[in-house]
Amino acid sequence: VDPNDSSCSFQTRSKILRNFTVVGSTFRTCAQTILFRHVVFTSVDSASRLIGTLEASTTLGRHVKSIRIAAAPILSEEEDEPVMLQKMKLDFLPALLGLCEPTMLRISGLGEVQDLELYSLLQSSPSLTDISISDSWLRVDSSRRKETDFSASRLRRIYLSEVSLFKVIMADEDPANYENLFTPLSTIPTFVSFALTYPSLYSHLNLEDSAQHNLSPLVALLPQLLCLSSTTQTLDATPSTLTTQPLLFLDCFASILDPISIRRLPSTLQVLRLNVTQQQDSGIPAELVNALKCWRAEALTELWVPFEWEQEEEMVEIEKWCKERGVWLVKEVWEGDEEDRVFDDPFWGISDGILRKVEDERRSGV
Repeated sequence: VDPNDSSCSFQTRSKILRNFTVVGSTFRTCAQTILFRHVVFTSVDSASRLIGTLEASTTLGRHVKSIRIAAAPILSEEEDEPVMLQKMKLDFLPALLGLCEPTMLRISGLGEVQDLELYSLLQSSPSLTDISISDSWLRVDSSRRKETDFSASRLRRIYLSEVSLFKVIMADEDPANYENLFTPLSTIPTFVSFALTYPSLYSHLNLEDSAQHNLSPLVALLPQLLCLSSTTQTLDATPSTLTTQPLLFLDCFASILDPISIRRLPSTLQVLRLNVTQQQDSGIPAELVNALKCWRAEALTELWVPFEWEQEEEMVEIEKWCKERGVWLVKEVWEGDEEDRVFDDPFWGISDGILRKVEDERRSGV
């Protein structure tokens, strides 16, 4: 079995590679370079062992391409009791990132852990190109934000889903203003893709959930974005400058589009992915068909819609609209739990294709 074969499961490849390490020094060296490419751990103990290994063998660190941190579930003795996620402190993360140069960092399920600060993370590991954080707390320290230099950062994408943003504010700041949380990202030339879905917003002066705060204005504060995923409930507060932005991919709720708001979408948009809110039914919003008819969609090549719309009467009109404009209609099947629905793999897949295309055009001088 080829350990590089993507058709093998992660567990199978890992077992094969571990067996290679005990055959001999030649096999061990070859296996370790592959075995350490994608590192996954679920506890502080496993992280400590990994740090010890990287410190003892410094050459291994350069082979680490991605790190995934996911809290291990604590199984209840009572069947009726819910499964709780282990709380895991991330004090070890700076040391770990200092021993390797990963391009991808994924963190999920850490709950109320407040020792993860966005701009410290970016500064400690400039090699990171992709960051995904879900179901965890994330601090944003305003004072650090102003003194941090991101000129060495290679960051391209940030994906934040169901994240509790804990804003540490300065004395002269308005604790209710969350719109400038991410403006420092505009100083990173390579940063072009951003997802912010189902956030909860807090500050140390206001511990009440502010999830309904409208984050639309942040789009205009990140003018270099090519890909955006957002669960904002309205485009009403979006500045008119949105129409002049170079967005190529937008992932949003179908309910925010009406004949007026759809005209604010950038003329550069190539892919539009529509979703339904967790609160509304899965039907096609009443104004969506009329909204599409009011939209010129000059550059659109793909329209993604939920598969459950297939039986809706309005779907005939949407199919007709796509056919007339040569737009590929994708009916997306969601395979996860409905109550746990977030934007994930499709966002990464579509944005991967968009960014590859942009890079190819840049290299060819288009």
